[in-house]
Amino acid sequence: MKSLFGKLGVIIIGITVMLTILMSLEAFAVSIGQEGILESGAELVPVAVSKEAFDEWTKARVANDKYGMGLLLASGKILTPKRGTKVLVIDRATFIRKVRILEGEYIGMSGWVAIEYVKDVK
Repeated sequence: MKSLFGKLGVIIIGITVMLTILMSLEAFAVSIGQEGILESGAELVPVAVSKEAFDEWTKARVANDKYGMGLLLASGKILTPKRGTKVLVIDRATFIRKVRILEGEYIGMSGWVAIEYVKDVK
């Protein structure tokens, strides 16, 4: 019984740490109506044209499904603006932001991106 409570305590602490980290992402995120730039650590930043496409992309990435990601790109469900592209945040959901692309090849188009990919314009 004692070991069960110890394991539960570790799980609760782990969940608390994860929630704290995720909430801090939301607290420092670019808000609706603010401009930002896209940054992902790669040359191109994936921007999904819908929440459903964002979910499909995330599942394909987690599964390391290169064919699935390729099909999403080929179908136009994922846009690939360059790192550093200026955007305007126009909507939000938990840990994702909808952005309007303000420059480059996809100017005027909008889509959903992971919260950590939208950085403050400094």
